Amino acid sequence: MRCQYQGCYRQAKYLMGWKGPEGTVWGVVCATHDRNLGRRNLAEAYNLPRAEMVAMDLRLDSEAKAERRI
Repeated sequence: MRCQYQGCYRQAKYLMGWKGPEGTVWGVVCATHDRNLGRRNLAEAYNLPRAEMVAMDLRLDSEAKAERRI
């Protein structure tokens, strides 16, 4: 299956929601759009500036990888 984000044709693996012109759009997206849309969702949910949002995302990613090693 291909990424369902506007104009992307990469391999899709992740279900993600994002804001569209008529409300929330749900689709299967590639890893790049999963990361980008996830960061945007974090920023909106917690009202964070970009630098803090990226730092939070990287911490969450590191914690998830550590849990998988256990």
